Amino acid sequence: MIEQMTVVYHSEYGKGYVVNNTLKGKDYLVMCRFGSNVDWSMASAIKNGTGAITLAKAKAPKKPIDDLSQSIESILFGGG
Repeated sequence: MIEQMTVVYHSEYGKGYVVNNTLKGKDYLVMCRFGSNVDWSMASAIKNGTGAITLAKAKAPKKPIDDLSQSIESILFGGG
């Protein structure tokens, strides 16, 4: 079970924490606060990282290289 005050991360709101857990069948409905925003998720989805709320901070995607000249510069000079 995910406990109160556990740090969680939201794909849109960023870092937050668990406020409350409510038993729903065999799983828990978890209320999380992200600053002034509140969101809900099932504990199993949070643990598995399948929803908008996860236990691990999401890594920022790498910026794509737009054109061929930037690709060549990146290869030759190590830029990126």
